[in-house]
Amino acid sequence: MSSYKDTLSADQLSNIYIIIDEMQKAGITNIYTQSAFLAVISKESAFYPQSETSYRNTSNDRIRKTFGSRVPSNDAELNALKQNDIKFFDTVYGGRYGNALNEGYKYRGRGFNQLTFKGNYASIGQRINIDIVSNPDLVNRIDVAAKVLIDYFLREFNNQKIDINSFKDSQTALKRVFEANRGFGKGSIDSVPDVTGGYNLALSRLGDFDLIVGLNKKKKIILISVIVYLLLVKIFPSIKEYNYVSFIGVLLSVYFIYEKTSLKNINNLID
Repeated sequence: MSSYKDTLSADQLSNIYIIIDEMQKAGITNIYTQSAFLAVISKESAFYPQSETSYRNTSNDRIRKTFGSRVPSNDAELNALKQNDIKFFDTVYGGRYGNALNEGYKYRGRGFNQLTFKGNYASIGQRINIDIVSNPDLVNRIDVAAKVLIDYFLREFNNQKIDINSFKDSQTALKRVFEANRGFGKGSIDSVPDVTGGYNLALSRLGDFDLIVGLNKKKKIILISVIVYLLLVKIFPSIKEYNYVSFIGVLLSVYFIYEKTSLKNINNLID
């Protein structure tokens, strides 16, 4: 049976590495946090930045699990409502978190993590210095989507005073990242279980992303080591006489430094 990572296309893998690089640049260097981010994004958008899709073919039961009392309890009314995307999103998102009553559709979910509500578009847009309020579809552009994603999670973790790089295992990281994505105000995943199936889906893919993030880290350590070694050879040509020993020494040194710091400036040079 193939794993989730085996099903990823070249475009999806490219977008995954864009997200990892954006995390590194923002100082999110904990591999468990990175894996958790990717697992959650996999179930949100499958690594294709996109607008929230229509619910016209979604079962009424699932819609009610997602939106609760904001949608009609009568099946006939809900069936009619979900056939009109603008009315549907205005109903479930209108008049909330900065949205006017008729802005639910305009500020529906977009991007890698389905950024929703005008208030979020405004605050994040201001911090990343991109006007996504006037042009919300910019959030579906890959480079903007990655910045929006990282800024959103940094804000949520900072507001809760949680160190985003403090996790010691990927499952604990996943719980906190999932809670941040749905809103910490909705409670912990242990006390308020997810009813949509999204958490279990992300959890089932977590091992794949542990592997992807680990391989990415190894590649960066080797690449940085090669760059450092070549620079040393240029400065001290005699090092070439101890070729393998010298390179192993550089490799071990880079690995140690990588583990102790984010190597942020070097990452920015090679990204």
